[in-house]
Amino acid sequence: MTRRAAIRPRAYFLLLLPVLVAAAAIAVELTMKSSGGVSRVLDERIKKVIEMDTELAKWFIGLGATLIGAAAYYVRARPNELALPTLFSRAAIVLTLFGAVASIFFGHLWLANMRDMVSNDYFDAKSPALIWPERLQYLSFLASLCWFGLLTLERETSEAALAAGASSNAAT
Repeated sequence: MTRRAAIRPRAYFLLLLPVLVAAAAIAVELTMKSSGGVSRVLDERIKKVIEMDTELAKWFIGLGATLIGAAAYYVRARPNELALPTLFSRAAIVLTLFGAVASIFFGHLWLANMRDMVSNDYFDAKSPALIWPERLQYLSFLASLCWFGLLTLERETSEAALAAGASSNAAT
């Protein structure tokens, strides 16, 4: 079997991956959609809760985007500064980015469900359409942050070992 033939199934998978991710995101959004409710005028207290929830969701969306930027900056190509990436560091990079993107997605879903409720003059803070995206946004951001911490710890300890090996080679 030639190398060209071995790459073909992977190339097809990579071509279909964006479509599969989009289909999964749409399916998640449809399952967490608010179901509506009794139409009523929103009072000031509920408007304040909506404002606070909106600010919190936007804050976590910003933190997720910042974490993506931090991971990209941290693993940028710097010749002779970092040790070669290991399988663990590659997995940590992927999981960091995946968690941050999931956090942004669930934040969007949280805001979209709030928008749908408010447009119908209805708001239920205990609705699963708001609770689950909120929780999943927090959890995916925290998981992403933990993976980024493990990535930096692994890379920095590899750097120290690399520097110690280089200094012992220079001494001999």
